Amino acid sequence: RAMAGTTMRQQEMEISRTLKRAFDYYVEVGESNIAVEIASSGTGSHGNDLIAIALNLVNPESYEAGKLFSRYITPLREDYNAAEDAFQRAITIARRDSDPDLEMATLVNGACVSFSHHRYEESLERNNRAIELAQRVNQPVFESHCRYDLMHVLYGLGDLKGATDNAEAMIPVSERSGNRRWRTSAIEINENIASIQGDWETAREWADRGLAISPGDPNLLGSRALVEYQTGEIETGCNYLDRLQEIAESVNLDYAREAIGGHRIQVPAWYTYAAIAIPLSTRITGVLERFELVDKITSTIIELGAVVPAVIRSCKIAMGLVAVQLNDVDAATKIYPDIEIRKGTLAPTSPHGPGLSTDRLLGLLAQVMSDRQTATTHFEDSIIFCRSAGYRPELAWAYSDYADLLRSSGQSEDLTKAIGLLDEALNITQELGMRPLMEKVLSRRDILKA
Repeated sequence: RAMAGTTMRQQEMEISRTLKRAFDYYVEVGESNIAVEIASSGTGSHGNDLIAIALNLVNPESYEAGKLFSRYITPLREDYNAAEDAFQRAITIARRDSDPDLEMATLVNGACVSFSHHRYEESLERNNRAIELAQRVNQPVFESHCRYDLMHVLYGLGDLKGATDNAEAMIPVSERSGNRRWRTSAIEINENIASIQGDWETAREWADRGLAISPGDPNLLGSRALVEYQTGEIETGCNYLDRLQEIAESVNLDYAREAIGGHRIQVPAWYTYAAIAIPLSTRITGVLERFELVDKITSTIIELGAVVPAVIRSCKIAMGLVAVQLNDVDAATKIYPDIEIRKGTLAPTSPHGPGLSTDRLLGLLAQVMSDRQTATTHFEDSIIFCRSAGYRPELAWAYSDYADLLRSSGQSEDLTKAIGLLDEALNITQELGMRPLMEKVLSRRDILKA
């Protein structure tokens, strides 16, 4: 995932062109069965085109069509309806032919699209069925993908136990797959589980283990940076963020701009990670920097448009975090409705970025918009969500942010409540060693008590 440079893209494009030439040759000489096999296994910028042509070479009810439709689901992910049509066709053929391998592949691909479009219940249903099939077939790559998506949906919904179970189960499955990407991803989600509970040492261990396998993994670099920022190791965190920024800046999306209106080429899933990690880190330090990169990432993706909703929503969250810190009323007002759709969840989830309580961000945005009543509701909802889920670092931030809103009113009852919230935040930050937030809470609590 870290190999995002121009050379890598050039290699992918060359492979894609080679497959396209081979496909065209076998179609021309009448060897359609070989052409269909190429389309079933091909990737790259021409992958969609090859599958679309190959589907015209086979009986739409045939087993070969089922394989093509199953493969077609993920490349069509920007268009939910088109991806869903491919899913329904593939799953019908797989079940008709009693093929559990094809059924599992189709379910996992379909669940991934559902997840990308925030259809969480649908994603859970499909992946849970895939887990049942995993007991009958040997598909460690698809099971790894399934566990990865299950963890993120449950993590986003606040089901820590379910998320943890899938994160732990993914480790041996990913090892069995022999696939470096899924091995690293298994480590990544276990780091996420440790971080969201404030188990910083375990989070460091997981991140370091993953970076030993893939030193330039953007998700692990960003996660590692935030662990250091949360615990007050600012210089170390800055070093990891430097590495993440270098990778993010090396991405050349000219190929994607050229592809609009032509071949579908997806933006790297992790590309928004830096856009969220940066404003989260600056909110801890109070030093507003690197926002130029945040603007570059978010504006580029929104300009492209041809990306999945999960990526767009991650951009909006990044923009919302920046709007709060710049006290930009116009930006906050514009962004608020896009984030409100995901209220009551933790978002984004990897690989799109580190998660935070959407209600906490909505409360901050409403505060910038001078809507105290709405901000109050969101902060209270954030506290309920984080407390129930066991997301203690986020809970500490929710207490602190809500206290800031209350103390700004100047009303005695609000000030009393703010002191109580700061006491709650202080207990968590002291226990978890969140030094920057602890110092902020102590300072504000002492002022209010005085």
